[in-house]
Amino acid sequence: MPIQSLTREDIRLAVGHNLAAVFEGITSGAGSTTTLVDAGDLYGGDDNHIGKHVVITGGASDGDIRQVSDYVASTTTITFAPASTGTAGIIADV
Repeated sequence: MPIQSLTREDIRLAVGHNLAAVFEGITSGAGSTTTLVDAGDLYGGDDNHIGKHVVITGGASDGDIRQVSDYVASTTTITFAPASTGTAGIIADV
């Protein structure tokens, strides 16, 4: 596939995957403007993802980039700041 057909999102994900630095997951839909709940594929203990960035790639907040301020492993809930423009929907990259 020629590089001209790739979007910035495609390139960012490809680089992140190659560096083992990006996790792409689907939220459960139970999030808010400051939280998202992963559908169960996100690994790591409590607070493991603090300081990482969430890129929301679907829903009303598509394109928002937020920094993770808390992670609760037992519920796979990520808290981020500042608040997103809408409920954190569909897909997020950590």
